[in-house]
Amino acid sequence: MEEELGNKKGRVIVRNLVFTLGKKQIQKLFQPFGEIVEINLPMNNANNENRGFAFVQFRTRKEAVKAISKLNGTTFKSRVIAVDLSVPKTVYKAHEGEAKKDDEEDIEEMKMDTEEVKVEQEKLLKKVKKDKVKADDSKEKIIPDKNSTTKKKANKFDEKTTLFVRNISFDTTEEEFKEYFSTYGEINYAKLCMNPETKMHKGTGFVQYKSEADAHSMVELSKQAESYYDQQKSKKGFNPKQSELLDELELNGRRLIVVPAVKREDVGKVKEESSERKKRMFDRRNTHLTREGLTNIEDFANSAVAESEVQRRQKYADAKGENLRKNPNYRVSLTRLRLRNLPKKDFKVEDLKDTFKNVLEEYIESKSKEEKAKLKKQKLIIQAKIMYEDGTSKAEGEKSRGLGYVEMADHDVALYCERALNNFPLKGRRLIIDFALEDQRKILKREKKKESFMKKTEVKKVEKPREKKETRKEEQSIAEINDAKKLKEMLRKCGSRGKKQRIKKKLIALGEMKAPEKVAVERKEAPEEEPVEKLAGKRKPGKNKQIENEILELRRQGKQKKRNEKRKSDSKFEELLKGYLDKISKSLGDE
Repeated sequence: MEEELGNKKGRVIVRNLVFTLGKKQIQKLFQPFGEIVEINLPMNNANNENRGFAFVQFRTRKEAVKAISKLNGTTFKSRVIAVDLSVPKTVYKAHEGEAKKDDEEDIEEMKMDTEEVKVEQEKLLKKVKKDKVKADDSKEKIIPDKNSTTKKKANKFDEKTTLFVRNISFDTTEEEFKEYFSTYGEINYAKLCMNPETKMHKGTGFVQYKSEADAHSMVELSKQAESYYDQQKSKKGFNPKQSELLDELELNGRRLIVVPAVKREDVGKVKEESSERKKRMFDRRNTHLTREGLTNIEDFANSAVAESEVQRRQKYADAKGENLRKNPNYRVSLTRLRLRNLPKKDFKVEDLKDTFKNVLEEYIESKSKEEKAKLKKQKLIIQAKIMYEDGTSKAEGEKSRGLGYVEMADHDVALYCERALNNFPLKGRRLIIDFALEDQRKILKREKKKESFMKKTEVKKVEKPREKKETRKEEQSIAEINDAKKLKEMLRKCGSRGKKQRIKKKLIALGEMKAPEKVAVERKEAPEEEPVEKLAGKRKPGKNKQIENEILELRRQGKQKKRNEKRKSDSKFEELLKGYLDKISKSLGDE
């Protein structure tokens, strides 16, 4: 007998789905087993992907049972799916109008609360204690003596050895979970977080190792796998089935995510940190740094700030926030610092760099040996400038505006310098340092100019040495060749004069060509020079003088011809003009 839609007895839940699936693919999978009334696929708004599970509503319960018997435990899109009847939180009402509310309740049952880690852990520890009590009750009851000092030992929480595991397949049992993690080291316990209403685990669990080293190695392995997959996702042709880390931390077709467990008191901090990370991931304008260096006075090395300075800093922070809201092209720089309240007299850019260098020395000393070696080779201060009253950054003898900018190589270095030098006393003034605003359009133009300039310089650097190397190779090849026929062919095909000369020299050296005879040139003795006084009045026109005179004569003749042609043209024009005027006068006389 067919039931109505409101009873929802033909409702099936599918778990462990691929996150990129849509409703059409799920419909194709379940359509052969009966009439589908509705498909509910909960989506993740952050990445537009499904949450790994879906609800399929059949017309009858028989159709739902048939789909479960055929599809449960089968592989679909390279994943083992779990198909079961949907278990409601409360008894479904008979009216159709309340069907949507029931859907929401079912979805809430299947959500995995990954943030509240410690809440699940407390439940787990209670369950372990109950199991121990039941085991003790099942045995023969022994009346303890009053003098006995024996105490029951419970599983204690240890931050260093306890781990929280996410993304566990719903097909995984506690035995499989325990066996899998025991292969990486000896464990005290391994438990899955169960849902008391559905009597199924939530896709999360806890593992406690006996040694800290084993727990630490598991966390590091999970970090490596996550970073590897994040890097490879962006590359074209990436296939997770053929990856190097395929067998690492994979159980029943799902890659496990392992993180250290935390105390219940620290759950709030974990939530705040995770929310901040998400904001930073999607914050392309770096708005989380808007008030950095202005209102976070507790983070400064010199945290003793006067009340008047606090109000001043608050005004700067509010103005900065308004500029960001008004202009969407503005963003907060990660590496460029803005310095206010600088000394206006007897303070140059070199002095500014020296103050930053002293702080950078402390920063380098706090690092490890390998990092120290890298930082010492690196140029940490890229640019530093002070603005003067005339509006420029280069002025000698002019008063500064008390404003300056410093560009650092890295965000971590810039953040360290900002917190170390903020409110620092410098020649009777307290520095105010924050991250500067920058226009994204200007930065793009600057980057394009740099790219074009770098391409031009690379072409010049690469092309010139190639030409030199090629000529040297040719010279070496001609000097090494001893085959006269080959050299003659090269001489016949060659077009450059220099190369021909080198080939001829080689042929002469081999005896295949005669050397050109040197022609002896008779040199006439120069006539005796007469004194300058005698030559002053005597200047005989030589051959050069005759040629010059001929050229001058030709020029004169040419000019004369042009003049005559002009006169002829003028006379012709006058005749034509007279004839035209005569015609006009005759026509007027006739009238």
